[in-house]
Amino acid sequence: MAEEKTDQTQEQEVSTPLSLLEKKRKGLLDELDEHLEKVGDNYGPILLEELQNRLEFIVKSFHEEVETLFKESFKKWQVKDTQLRDLLQGEMKLPETGETQPEDETDESDTPEFIKGVEFGPVRPK
Repeated sequence: MAEEKTDQTQEQEVSTPLSLLEKKRKGLLDELDEHLEKVGDNYGPILLEELQNRLEFIVKSFHEEVETLFKESFKKWQVKDTQLRDLLQGEMKLPETGETQPEDETDESDTPEFIKGVEFGPVRPK
């Protein structure tokens, strides 16, 4: 049954005539393939060596960037860890904020300062 299907597809391919454009296209592709084979034989090793050099450079750069990121990350973590441990041991005090409001004078709304002056509401009357 599989042989019958392949025979039918081969018959369909053979039976359909190629248009002039398809013939020219096929000829150009064959010619391009021949040129690529010649170039591949002559320049293939050089191109592969260049590709390998570029890949090695990319891998080296990536390794250096990842190493730098890890080092910076661990430095930041170490600073935060040291500060947290000092705070827990009572050796470090919390920084004081500039202005503190008494509890009875606090605003009733939780609206941030940068949008307190904005009036919200319908743009047009209903």
